Amino acid sequence: MEKAVEKTVTCPKCQGEGKFTVYGSINSVQDPELTEKLKNLSLFDYTCPHCNARVTFDYGLLYHDMDKRIMIYYKRKEADAKKVADMFLGRGIYDVAEDLQGKYLYRVVRRKRQLREKIAIFDANLDDRYMELAKLFYLTKFEADYPDLEAEWIYIYGKDGVFYIAFSTKEGEISTNFDMAVYTHMKEVFPELSDSLRGGEVFIDQEWAMKQMNNRTMGDLLTGAVGSDLKITIS
Repeated sequence: MEKAVEKTVTCPKCQGEGKFTVYGSINSVQDPELTEKLKNLSLFDYTCPHCNARVTFDYGLLYHDMDKRIMIYYKRKEADAKKVADMFLGRGIYDVAEDLQGKYLYRVVRRKRQLREKIAIFDANLDDRYMELAKLFYLTKFEADYPDLEAEWIYIYGKDGVFYIAFSTKEGEISTNFDMAVYTHMKEVFPELSDSLRGGEVFIDQEWAMKQMNNRTMGDLLTGAVGSDLKITIS
């Protein structure tokens, strides 16, 4: 895998050509400046040298945190994401080194904002599985508070342990503070997830969270003391 490749791109506004660097991988220890650009998603931004138009170029890459032994692969296409998952799980043509299997935390995501979300969660030393379960609760609250709006996607963002949750809708984005009490309660309700994060599933997303719910309901999961007075406000 080449770490960086400079490509010639065409501005969709003026059709002028320019150079744009595409990164195959970013190491949080070795590339701190690039890591910050990845966290705020400016890594994908390009400013046309001819008309100054700002353009976003989307592409997949690998994020590697050597200190915490975490690898998160962003692949937009489902087929490519599955191939990477097979590699991480040791069932592909090009598997991760045998001595790394079970020692690293592997994740595969298909959206840039999912990648940013995962990085923020792991930077705060939190478990993304409980975060995904907590997001289901917030989605339920959103649907109850805003029945006329449909959440196309739900994201967590923030840093230093302070998080917000955003709902992407056709009418715009709605966000609210993320209450860590919901996260803590999910840890209590799902003790079976207390096993190591490493060596397990690599697709931890809303679909995964729905499977964990089984026959449980949000009413069963949350007591009146947790989340009952939580309000989602438009920002």
